[in-house]
Amino acid sequence: ALHWLEQIRIPVSIVSGTADPTVLPHMGREMHAAAVAAPARELVEIPGATHYFEGQSELLGDALDRIAAFIEKNVRGSARAK
Repeated sequence: ALHWLEQIRIPVSIVSGTADPTVLPHMGREMHAAAVAAPARELVEIPGATHYFEGQSELLGDALDRIAAFIEKNVRGSARAK
């Protein structure tokens, strides 16, 4: 992902859980930093969330709300401005 993220020229949102044993928090930060060509980017770290948010419906809801807000602001909002 780090190689390809450098080339992405669309908005990028990296969402990761701080308790994810698969994608460690520093990996999410590295992905965010690599998305240098993106016109908008954000890093969302969900405290206590695991990789699949199993049994963590409230944390999953928070992550989905953040993703929806990012899309509204950076994808839908920019399409309306054109």
